[in-house]
Amino acid sequence: HPETCEKYPKQSKHINFELTKRIVDLACKVNAKLIFTSTDLVFDGHKGLYCENDSVNPGSYYAEHKALAESFILDNESNSLVARLSVQLTKDFNQGFYFDIIQKLKSKSKLNVFNDEFRSFTFACDTVRWLEKLKFENGIWHLANTGGCSRSQLAYALAKEYNYDPKYIDEISSKSIDFKAYRPKDTRLCIDKFKTKYADRVVDLKAHINSI
Repeated sequence: HPETCEKYPKQSKHINFELTKRIVDLACKVNAKLIFTSTDLVFDGHKGLYCENDSVNPGSYYAEHKALAESFILDNESNSLVARLSVQLTKDFNQGFYFDIIQKLKSKSKLNVFNDEFRSFTFACDTVRWLEKLKFENGIWHLANTGGCSRSQLAYALAKEYNYDPKYIDEISSKSIDFKAYRPKDTRLCIDKFKTKYADRVVDLKAHINSI
C-alpha cells in the first residue's frame, strides 16, 4: 500500500525492487517467462489516459520502486511482460474498495468517497483473463476496463445497480485527508494497444457492473 511504503521506504524498495531483481535473475537462469504486475501510479496524474510509451513520473516511494522494477525488467529480461494495472475490483472477497462500497450502502452507513481522483477501475476476473491471453507477449501493456471514473462515480453506479439509496454517499476531496504518499489526480490508462490486437476481449466498466 502506498501509505505503508511511504512510512517504510527501505522495506518498500526491498520488496518492490530488490526482490524483483532477484526474481529476474532466476527467470533468466531457467529461461522462464516473467510477468510483472505494475501500477498506474507510476504516472503523475496530470493528464490521464496514459499510453504505454508515456514517460513515468512517480510521486511516491511505492510508485518509484515499481518504476525502478519496470525499468530493470525491461533492460535485463527480453522474455518479459510488464502489465500496468489500476484499482482491482472483486465481489468474491470480503475486502477491497468494491466490498467497502457495497457494505456501507447495504448497511445505510455514510460512505465517504473522493470525487477528485480518477482511476481505471478494473474487475480482477478480467485482468486474469487478459494476462492469460498475453502470456506470449512482451513489453509494457496497459490492462483495464474502459470507462475509467472517479471513486464517487463508481459508488453511484454501484448504488444504482444494486438499488441502494445514494443519499449515503458523501463526495469529498482527497485533499481533505492528510495522506503521506502523493496521490495522482488522474491515472486512467489508455488501452488502445490492447484494444487494437484483442478488440474482442475489451470490457467496459459500466457494462460489467450492469451484468453483475
